[in-house]
Amino acid sequence: MEEFKDLVLRFAKMDAEQKYIKKQADPLKDRIKKHMSENDMDTFKDGPVSASFRIQERKTMSEARLLSKLKSLGLESAIKTVEVPDQQAIEDLIYEGALDPSELDDCIDRKYVEVLRVSGGDELQ
Repeated sequence: MEEFKDLVLRFAKMDAEQKYIKKQADPLKDRIKKHMSENDMDTFKDGPVSASFRIQERKTMSEARLLSKLKSLGLESAIKTVEVPDQQAIEDLIYEGALDPSELDDCIDRKYVEVLRVSGGDELQ
């Protein structure tokens, strides 16, 4: 048990150090990106240290705007109709007693996530 205690204490200390370092590093990273952007720099090298900067474009289609656009262009044939459960109707059926919620239990996907939270590491020497 003593070995486990040491393991948790060591992890708590490292976790606190990691959070401290991230808190210190993030503003530096922002300043570096700002400087490189403002000075139109894509690379910086000094001895073994190098930094590169670029702006990436990431695209996602807005389904709501796309649907509106396709409808306005008269292209409804490019729009699918998808069957989806009516949650309100299901709740009403349960409320009215016409549907037992246990009947739907096999329709529920469950995911279990292991979570470990450790605190107090920043107070360890």
